[in-house]
Amino acid sequence: MDDTPQTKIEELGHLGLLTSLNKKFRFKEKIDMLLPKTSNNQKLSHGEAVLGMIYQSLGFGDGRLYFAKDFFANKPLDLLFGKNLDPAMFNDDVLGAALDAISDYGATNFFSNLAFRTLIENNLVSKFVHLDTTTHSLHGRKYEDGRIKVRFGHSKGRPLLPQVLQSLVTTDSGLPFWTSVHSGNLSDKDVFTSSITAVENFVKNISADLELGFVADSALYSKKFLLNKNINSDWVSRVPESIKLAKELVARRHSEVPWTKIDQDYKYSEHRVTYGRVEQRWVVVNCRRSRHKELATFEKHLKKEEQSLAKKALSLVRKVYPKKSDIFSEIRKLKKAHPHFDVQFQILGNFRKGQGQRPKSARGHRLYISYEKNKELIEKIQNRKGKFIVATNILDTKRLKTSELVEHYLGRNSNIERCFRVLKDSALRLNQIFLKRIDRIEALLTVMTLCLFIHNLGQLELRLGLSKTSKTIPNQVGREVSNPTIKWAFQAMQNVVRVKVDLLYQTFQEFKGIGDIQRKIIGCFGGYARQIYGFP
Repeated sequence: MDDTPQTKIEELGHLGLLTSLNKKFRFKEKIDMLLPKTSNNQKLSHGEAVLGMIYQSLGFGDGRLYFAKDFFANKPLDLLFGKNLDPAMFNDDVLGAALDAISDYGATNFFSNLAFRTLIENNLVSKFVHLDTTTHSLHGRKYEDGRIKVRFGHSKGRPLLPQVLQSLVTTDSGLPFWTSVHSGNLSDKDVFTSSITAVENFVKNISADLELGFVADSALYSKKFLLNKNINSDWVSRVPESIKLAKELVARRHSEVPWTKIDQDYKYSEHRVTYGRVEQRWVVVNCRRSRHKELATFEKHLKKEEQSLAKKALSLVRKVYPKKSDIFSEIRKLKKAHPHFDVQFQILGNFRKGQGQRPKSARGHRLYISYEKNKELIEKIQNRKGKFIVATNILDTKRLKTSELVEHYLGRNSNIERCFRVLKDSALRLNQIFLKRIDRIEALLTVMTLCLFIHNLGQLELRLGLSKTSKTIPNQVGREVSNPTIKWAFQAMQNVVRVKVDLLYQTFQEFKGIGDIQRKIIGCFGGYARQIYGFP
């Protein structure tokens, strides 16, 4: 009998936290209900395959599907999946079959049924939701066209690559519950309107009493949207300054506007406006910090523009022009390049080129140039700095106070924009796509959005756990905080391993790398997490 102990070290890291979230919210079981297996040729269910992709994506691993079996080679699969599995099971055929099942079910319906029902079960649905789009660049050369077309378009990432467009709807706390993928050359205006209509119909089928309000940027605001009778929801949108009335409102002098103060940074002025045959509340918002920053940037650019104008003017007055039309052409270019200055010129008499200059030419003209700042235009531009207009169709201030209206719009920067940053985070690599079939690309983006949902849900759990226990953990610079990011918590758990020792037909295990910080983090995720990491 061999009494030599066999030791195996397995990397658990923060994957135990993801496992506890899966157990608490029953993601694997819900996925298996939505995507039941129709054949027994593989031992993994679709729920386990999707869960494997989530572990690989949020586990700081390589996002390519064919690396999944290598990623799981040194992981404790019995803890992550509740049973012993062979890492070779997570091959690209199995994962591809799961993507095909998502595509056959409908990628948008799959994610929305899973995420939105989880929000309802845990009372996490907010009255106002946030809508926006992003683009995902693809690195291949040939893609199979279908309902979604890989095309060049207005890029929010790398403009030299073909792309697809993704729309996302999140709650106030940044939890996504709706996503759809579109052709890469579509505009936000078209996608916003269709997304709102689709979300309204989806929510109505699940809960007839639930009404959502949509918050979006200025791409939503157009006469076409306002006149769309199929949209019945409340909305909050930024007003584009291309509208004449909006230009006039933001260009007013500060002293002429009756401001109402919200806090030290924000104040507003409210107006009732009818635009696109819809009566609305327009709120002109002034941000003190943004105004100071934008004014400083404008003055810097104005100074550079004046220096450039002086240099070009000096070059022009030294020349001799054979025709007056050449002078007019140069002056037009000069005025167009320097719109903040009034440029005056005068054509002088006939001149020859200086002695010894080649080639010789006939008599020509010279000009005299003078310029000064366009004070009226500059004042209008300075008045616009730090201001923007938010509109809503909710006219009753009791239903939505003006300060709450501004807060809802400003909140979009703290949730949906952060969602896009997580999707494109180089450490997580959620948006790395190495597929050719467009149906699988759509399904994979849906899985990546599910990763985002679990990521943000974990961050909410972490912060609520710290808040309930009045605990803090050190952030990246060593300062104690009660609102750390989940990414930082994941990195703090990186060194946690399970050591298994097989001796005399018995198995002993111990977890290493768990200190005070790790215990605080694990405690925020409840009993499941404590059980996974081996302490009560």
